[in-house]
Amino acid sequence: PEYRRSNVLLYDAEIFSMAGGTDFQKPTVIDGWLEFESHFRAIKPNSKSRPLAFGMAFGGTEREVLKNHRIALKQRPRLERLQQKHYRKLEKSVPKLTLNGYPEIEELFRVTPQVVESAKIDEVGMTRACASSYYEVWGWDNLVTGMELSKWGDIEYLKKMVEFFRTHRSLDGSTPGRWTRHWEPMDSRGIGGTDFLYISLVMELYNHTMDKSVLAKCYPTIKFVFDALAGRSDEEGFFKTIGMYPDFPRRLGRNNNSYVAQDEGAWYCMCRQVEMIGYLLGDTRTSLRAQHLASRIKANYLRTFFDHKTGFLSDSTDSRTGKRLGAYTLFTLLFLHSSIGFSVIEDHEEALGKFVRKNFFQEH
Repeated sequence: PEYRRSNVLLYDAEIFSMAGGTDFQKPTVIDGWLEFESHFRAIKPNSKSRPLAFGMAFGGTEREVLKNHRIALKQRPRLERLQQKHYRKLEKSVPKLTLNGYPEIEELFRVTPQVVESAKIDEVGMTRACASSYYEVWGWDNLVTGMELSKWGDIEYLKKMVEFFRTHRSLDGSTPGRWTRHWEPMDSRGIGGTDFLYISLVMELYNHTMDKSVLAKCYPTIKFVFDALAGRSDEEGFFKTIGMYPDFPRRLGRNNNSYVAQDEGAWYCMCRQVEMIGYLLGDTRTSLRAQHLASRIKANYLRTFFDHKTGFLSDSTDSRTGKRLGAYTLFTLLFLHSSIGFSVIEDHEEALGKFVRKNFFQEH
């Protein structure tokens, strides 16, 4: 209900789904969940038994989903063989982590490339939020996923992802929050923190290829968002914003006159990135402007956001009164997605770390 009453744009579409297979009885509905029971009651341990025939399909019409489900079940054996071969090959090509005493972390490291692989949309160069063909495509998710692709050498897919973000902008030129099934932009908060993640992704690709054409091709979109924020920045170096995250920022007490710690930190990183890119491409004027803005932001950042009483950054500050908002969130540190961000909190890393350990760490 809160989404229906909000200003968040939702993509409303009718989608049909079908689940089941020849090895399962008709499902029963229990507390809103579909429960399927197999005809096969028990399988002996270590026995050579075939996988149960179960498939899920989605489509825009009832006819389409019935057709997709029949095809899925018919092609399942062949697809299973192809998938097993593909993922065995992938596993052999990615780095391994050995961490004695922590097998769960070793396993996470091993399967992460496979999880990303399962969510790829090869025709456009993006990933879905999970493995399937129906789930939405999110901007932020892909931006941070893309930063990890190089860890297992998937530079070619990183190139495709950068190109998608370059060519699929919101109407105002910002990086969208997500896209529809037809690749139309949605949920843009306007130019701001998400664009820092986009520029970080471009820099990640450049750092691994040292190809200046990557920067040159993306520079028009990069300079556009930089100029827009530079034009909104005040004498402190900050810009007023409701913030890039979370979904309902006003619940945290923010308003249109807020300085938001995560966004201003991201803005600092963006300025440093544009300073470097402008220099590499010979745009000295923009490079020096970005350098000047970064210096102003850094000079005022901790004074504006750091709460000495708690030892952490306040979520936001009212630009009119200078009053800090008494909310402390882990996502405030989003700008540390880039190592550049550590410069703006220098000499306070230990205090921030202690607060995180005390308030956000949980036993599992």
